Amino acid sequence: MPALSANLDYFPAVNFAMQQNGLPYIKSVTITNLTESRIDNVWFNLSFEPQFAENISVRIGSLMPWQVVEVGDEHFDVKLSFDFLVGLTERILGYNVIDVYSGDTLVYHEKYDVYLLALEECPLRVSPALIAAFVMPNHPVLVPVLRRASDKLDILSPALSGYQRKDKDFVKNQMKAVYMALKELEITYVSAPPSFFKPIGQRLRLVDDVVTNRLGTCIDTSVLFASCLEAMDLNPLIILVEGHAFVGCYLEDGGCDNPVITDFDFMVEMCQRDLIEFIETTAVTRGANLVYEEAVDRAVETLFEGGFQCALDIKRLRDEIHPLPQRVLQEYWDNTDQISTVPTQPALLPDAGEITTYDGDLYYIYLNDVIYGPYLLEQMQDLSLLPDTLITTNRLNGEWYEAKDFGCFANKFIAGLETESVEGW
Repeated sequence: MPALSANLDYFPAVNFAMQQNGLPYIKSVTITNLTESRIDNVWFNLSFEPQFAENISVRIGSLMPWQVVEVGDEHFDVKLSFDFLVGLTERILGYNVIDVYSGDTLVYHEKYDVYLLALEECPLRVSPALIAAFVMPNHPVLVPVLRRASDKLDILSPALSGYQRKDKDFVKNQMKAVYMALKELEITYVSAPPSFFKPIGQRLRLVDDVVTNRLGTCIDTSVLFASCLEAMDLNPLIILVEGHAFVGCYLEDGGCDNPVITDFDFMVEMCQRDLIEFIETTAVTRGANLVYEEAVDRAVETLFEGGFQCALDIKRLRDEIHPLPQRVLQEYWDNTDQISTVPTQPALLPDAGEITTYDGDLYYIYLNDVIYGPYLLEQMQDLSLLPDTLITTNRLNGEWYEAKDFGCFANKFIAGLETESVEGW
């Protein structure tokens, strides 16, 4: 039986959109001492096969008998590789590898499966919000579509001006103009591109693919429609129901505070109050033969038929998820800078910059030339401390201070009283 065990809490799939938006990939690492003895100088190294991210080493310190330490993503930063993920044309299986050491001795080793997705693939089932990365309002392929939409508007009001007129009917007219312009493309409805591990996600066609090749699914046409609406400074939604997707748009500037809406009653209320207009986007494809008003009715029927999963508020999601960059020639993505793969022991304490607050830090104690920890704040407050006990945190860059200097321990030293010694740890 190993002396230590480790567990990773991580996202089961990785794609280029996650790298571009700096989304956390490894959520936490939990290390457990499985013995009745203290284990000193514990640290772990995370590596990746193939090398889709930079290796990272994190020091734990000493682990007391049966102690469990969880290191959250705020204490380390896994850097996903631009060069690797941007070049993936098919999904492949990779591994997260964790090696736990005591000093220079390897005491634990494990691999965890992870799916590395093609650039155009979105992990819909585990993170539908990433669809927002595929909504690309600034793509030049939209320019002729938007010009044609402008032509469809009233000759006296051809501007695609979003909510500036504060007129719900004018917002609907702009949506109708986009619908008519997209219908002129004569897009052919097709099944989704092959994705060989469908429980994870679905391969999408980017907006330039749909406009250029005139092929698309319900999610492809929804992403294209939403891209046009966002380009006009409207607030689109992408609605996911069981096995299907369509688009909506707020008729007034604003919307819901939640970027991923799972409240079906809220969606029904917004529809009944005429605050959201829904559109069945497959109606723009060849052979659909639906006018705009019929496409709206079809979308409302789909919403009320059941199977609602969520609605993605693209404007709200922009706080954390930005559009994918427009396509760039592959030769400009140079892969000459190789990522280091050699595990090295980290410094005594992580270098995380100037301390700003004690809440949420990991605390360490220095006693008799031995470092103990890390401990959470609530664990530290349960320990006996002397004023001259030396303490640091992961954000103090190895600088040690007396316990009485930490405001969060002030109640331990009221009226000059000293607590019992911590000798014997």
